[in-house]
Amino acid sequence: MISSKIISKTVQDLLKNKDDIKITDSLINYLKQNHLAHLLPNILKHIERDNGLSKAHNKIEIITSHEVGQEVIEKIKSYVASWEGKEFVTSVDKSILSGVIVKGKNKILDASLKTNLNKLKELLKK
Repeated sequence: MISSKIISKTVQDLLKNKDDIKITDSLINYLKQNHLAHLLPNILKHIERDNGLSKAHNKIEIITSHEVGQEVIEKIKSYVASWEGKEFVTSVDKSILSGVIVKGKNKILDASLKTNLNKLKELLKK
């Protein structure tokens, strides 16, 4: 079965050398004829992600248990500097008890006390 990811990759390859309007029209007609129109939203998501257009995928979220100063945020940013993402967003979640959680496009760094306590609890159960 053909997937939205395969279609998005093919469309992007075609758009490099062809007329945008013709490719778009052909794609829509193909999807309609083959009863695949439901894939269009996912195709667009893949194209956005592959071209760095999706803001959600360019964000790195820093979650702390309480408000922290800019110096701490800068240290966290430098630690994850190699991660894909250009925009940093910070938030507070008291449920993590202490520590930090950093979420990027394909990575999560969880250094929260809540997670560490849960891991310890599981180890003690064994």
